[in-house]
Amino acid sequence: MNCKYKSGNYIGDDGASTIGKALGNFKFLTNLKFDISGNEIGDKGAQNIGLGLSNCTQLTNLEFCIRYNQIGDDGASTIGAALGNFKFLTNLKFNISFNKIGDKGAQNIGLGLSNCTQLTNLEFYISNNQIGDDGASTIGAALGNFKFLINLTFYIQGNQIGDKGAQNIGLGLSNCTQLTNLIFSSEQI
Repeated sequence: MNCKYKSGNYIGDDGASTIGKALGNFKFLTNLKFDISGNEIGDKGAQNIGLGLSNCTQLTNLEFCIRYNQIGDDGASTIGAALGNFKFLTNLKFNISFNKIGDKGAQNIGLGLSNCTQLTNLEFYISNNQIGDDGASTIGAALGNFKFLINLTFYIQGNQIGDKGAQNIGLGLSNCTQLTNLIFSSEQI
């Protein structure tokens, strides 16, 4: 089953919560294109999306775009926990840029992402948030789990990441020995 949602409809937290609850019914979903960007969604809506998404344990392909919203650490943490359930995921396009995510949210995204060990293709956009070294370090550690990763697109600019976070991202990348294509963007490192 394939599913796609559109962006830019200003649905807010209540609409996002309803969509999240509906996602919880798709236990056998294997492909999901989910773009709910620019909809004034905060933590409540993001948490319900994450809770619903966590039931979609059969996903192999996920395009998840929830940029240009008002999501903070709590919403990002629940979405991160959902990522931890995707053991069969091979292709992930994850865009949570232009929100209000700090280290706590980024750490939980990294922890969830670290369980997606079957990934071969990853596009990861977490630009223009409030992520520092701790969040970047956890995401970097997650990168070290991807033994089969061939293609990686990684955008992290517009955050507050310093040398420690950059070093840990580099350490994680050094374990991705199958990479043939890497696009890495960061302005302040």
